[in-house]
Amino acid sequence: MSKRISIIMICLCIVSTSIFANGQQESDEKVLVINSNQSDPAPKEGLAEAVELFKAENPDIDVQLNTFDHESYKTSIRNFLTTEAPDICFWFAGNRMKFFVDQKMFMDVSDLWKEEGLYDAMSSSVKAMSVNDKVYGLPWSYYQWGVSPFLKHGMSLWQTTIPWWQMVLPLLQSAQSICGPLPAGLTT
Repeated sequence: MSKRISIIMICLCIVSTSIFANGQQESDEKVLVINSNQSDPAPKEGLAEAVELFKAENPDIDVQLNTFDHESYKTSIRNFLTTEAPDICFWFAGNRMKFFVDQKMFMDVSDLWKEEGLYDAMSSSVKAMSVNDKVYGLPWSYYQWGVSPFLKHGMSLWQTTIPWWQMVLPLLQSAQSICGPLPAGLTT
């Protein structure tokens, strides 16, 4: 089982246990509701696999996985967080997450990060998941936009001993020599 799926399963177990322990369920039936925007085939399959593994280890918990397409999710999240909030939802890190933290719609999960050693295991992600020194999320996936063309032409991409711009400029120059003029943009 991959390390990422193992971590997600641990987190699902901990989150579901704390939800039920806090008496948020009105009946004896244990239901874990997950709202996801992971509608592209590969992420959707990965999440479904993690959910099935969790269900196999926790047969007494009914897991309801609701998957929305990306665009619908962007508007739906504002509604479902204020009406029938799920136990777990997917969203973006950084300032997009901060909006919901400021509205008190996301729960501080710093204790989970500490108890499960996630500060070490996911140290590169903790800053993006934090607001005012509290952690409000868990990373699930990332995209390596535009990596394939670089790798296809034998260009090394990840060299951590030099500043990023010293790595990116030669890559862009090499790509430009292969493809001609390139528009380039940087995002967060």
